[in-house]
Amino acid sequence: MTNYYSDYINYLKENREKIREALVIPANSQRGEIYSREIEKSFLPLPEGLKPDSIISATDGSEFVRELYNGMKIILTRAMTISGQDEFLSSEVSIKVVNRYSLQTYVTRSMEIREHESLIKCLSEKNIGIALLDGSASGRISEKIERVEGDDLEKFPEQYMDTMENLLKKAREKKTRLVFISKSSDSKVFKKELLDGSDIDDSKRKKEYSNSVTDHTIIKSLARFPGYTVPIINERNFRGENLRIVTTHFLPALNDTPMRVDTVFMAGEGNIDDVLTKIVGMVVWAYSGLKVHNVWLSDVDRRIKFTREESEDVLMKAFEKETGVIMPETRGERRARIRI
Repeated sequence: MTNYYSDYINYLKENREKIREALVIPANSQRGEIYSREIEKSFLPLPEGLKPDSIISATDGSEFVRELYNGMKIILTRAMTISGQDEFLSSEVSIKVVNRYSLQTYVTRSMEIREHESLIKCLSEKNIGIALLDGSASGRISEKIERVEGDDLEKFPEQYMDTMENLLKKAREKKTRLVFISKSSDSKVFKKELLDGSDIDDSKRKKEYSNSVTDHTIIKSLARFPGYTVPIINERNFRGENLRIVTTHFLPALNDTPMRVDTVFMAGEGNIDDVLTKIVGMVVWAYSGLKVHNVWLSDVDRRIKFTREESEDVLMKAFEKETGVIMPETRGERRARIRI
């Protein structure tokens, strides 16, 4: 371990500048000057928090994966939607073969299916004004979902899109606003807006388009005050319905990291500005510091996540008891296993 730690430290020293360039844009650098000029026009101060007068729901999911010695995987995905004292759970248990290189995609998408299902259950019973989901809307509301290799998974992309379509239909029926909130994002939509509005020459613009700098890198590096970006509208057709995904990024505090907020508007809906004013106020009101970016989503996250004790002392022991197959890696020295 001593040599490994030395290798790690040496790597950090040798790549210090490259790592910093990926995480921090100096304001006085050439790149910093490009974005600083534009962000001043497109980054607004946070308003006062506004407690919503609508009924709120919050949805999040979790997963547990364990590879067995024959290559099959135990895959448990679950999601919960909470509104007030009411909880709506959706879960799936399977033991199947999933190609190792498809596993991450399958587990993430399977968990999102559970989220869609749990929220549909909630909307079927309650009149929710704003439904919060952990994650982004753009990756879910898409006509192209990645195919995965494994047992009986040929129709998995269609199954995924079916649940998304059913959720959109239910939200339209109940007049529920779907709002997706994510703390991590590789989005470059805001960056493109800044570059399109800049006066740099085409060669520099093309170079900036293609590099790895993200919206959150720009905001975290160059924002001078807590605020949010001007909304950007993304037109999206999903199974014949024209939707609008309106994205804005929030920096709730200078010592915090940005979060992306996607608000979904159905075909024919107007008054985007009025709705977004309420959403912005709600996001500000629900922020409660570095560990709680949203009070509702933090609550459901805490309740739904698989814990180590649950994984080892409950789930794997139940597997051994019911199947009669002892899994040595559940005791003592644990073998290498897949981590999702």
